[in-house]
Amino acid sequence: MKLIKDKDMKRTITLITTALLLGACSQDASLAPGNPLADGATPLQVDDIVLEASVPTRAATTLATDNATIGVFCSKETGYDAAQANIPYIYSTATSKWAPKVASAPVWLLAYNANVCAYYPYNAATTYANNTAIPLATAVYTAAGDICFAPNRAMNGTPAKSKTTFAMQRAMAMMVFTLKKGDYPGTCKVSNIMLANTNLPATGTINITAAANTAATVTKAALNYAPLSTGDMTVTTTGQAAQNVLVVPFTLSGNFTVTLTVDGKTMKIELPAATFANSKIEAGKRYLLTLKLNGTALDVTNVTIEDWTDVPMTDTGGKDYEPFPAS
Repeated sequence: MKLIKDKDMKRTITLITTALLLGACSQDASLAPGNPLADGATPLQVDDIVLEASVPTRAATTLATDNATIGVFCSKETGYDAAQANIPYIYSTATSKWAPKVASAPVWLLAYNANVCAYYPYNAATTYANNTAIPLATAVYTAAGDICFAPNRAMNGTPAKSKTTFAMQRAMAMMVFTLKKGDYPGTCKVSNIMLANTNLPATGTINITAAANTAATVTKAALNYAPLSTGDMTVTTTGQAAQNVLVVPFTLSGNFTVTLTVDGKTMKIELPAATFANSKIEAGKRYLLTLKLNGTALDVTNVTIEDWTDVPMTDTGGKDYEPFPAS
């Protein structure tokens, strides 16, 4: 009888040991992001996305519009099997909530801290899979090019640290060229705007983990923009028109040149670098330049620099300038 009891005891010890090992394996499984069945894995919850105000007294503006989508990154830290890159979260006005675009594929958070950052608007292209080099381009305004981002914050799977509001800031500057007709005698059809400066970047990247713009990958002395994909922009005597151009931030070297092609002829103006604060075109700033066409000359009647705080515009089917009311 004693022998039987010893065997039973050994069997019990073996079963307990096996159970403990299986439990340990289960805990190890929780270290694998992307495994929705892993014990201890919590999906990241997005409470809101706002465009951060640069002035403390001004309220932030929500970016929660129907189908607005952000890309979220989670770093590979201690306890995490791999980084989670460019995971889309989408807003629904029907539910008034942000949620992973694919319900079964959120950003998974564990008990360990990880760095989480995000950008807007989401782009599924592979060039957006690296959060240290999100692409930027100087170009006529499009909503897709108006990149906003929220840099790293530490998050984990605990109730208090698994949800966040991403406070976005702009990666780009915007130049608004408002064109007015003075005593110019012609029809005043503007077919091209050319911007020129030795340091003017055509493209660049931004490291959204640390809020740092990098040097442009390509630099051109001059960039050309046709005001309309469907035709020329006509400036009348009773009104004005504006061209919106997104610009990769940079420090000017020498004069900033604006050349218009008007009725097939060129009209040029040069602005000293000192026209712009600290000789810089800065992220999150909007530069309003009013140009008046007088005879054969192009005059600058006003240059205003302001904080660019309004929400990204909606694309308008290829229309890349906005008509302004008569002044």
